[in-house]
Amino acid sequence: MTKVALNKKLKVLVAEDDKRVLKQIRDGLVAIGFIKENITVCTDGADAWTKFSAEYGIGEPFELVLTDINMPHMNGIQLLKKIRQAGTTTPVIMITTENDSDTVIEAVTSGANNYIIKPFDKDTVKKRLLELFYPQKS
Repeated sequence: MTKVALNKKLKVLVAEDDKRVLKQIRDGLVAIGFIKENITVCTDGADAWTKFSAEYGIGEPFELVLTDINMPHMNGIQLLKKIRQAGTTTPVIMITTENDSDTVIEAVTSGANNYIIKPFDKDTVKKRLLELFYPQKS
């Protein structure tokens, strides 16, 4: 098996309203080698959209977004749709407690690149990132 490395210098936006889970995601990204200063965190979808659109607007877009689906002010699917409507192909991974196929289908048809079901650990995050950036050819 070929070992591949992630580009851990990516500029990452994480949106999650549960501060414990938000810390877990940020700490997990740092634990697998991402640079803490390149990780921006938000506790709701509206704040995430404000930060995403500001960075995109000045030509310094986020290169990866991880977002919870159920958040106040703007949910993750609404955030995802706004990101896609802006014309960007920034990879988006949805995070949810819902193992509801309708929710997952809505996320994927709205442009999500992958999803993670809570609870999860840093190895799950790393696996999803590898799947995203290094898809297996069948």
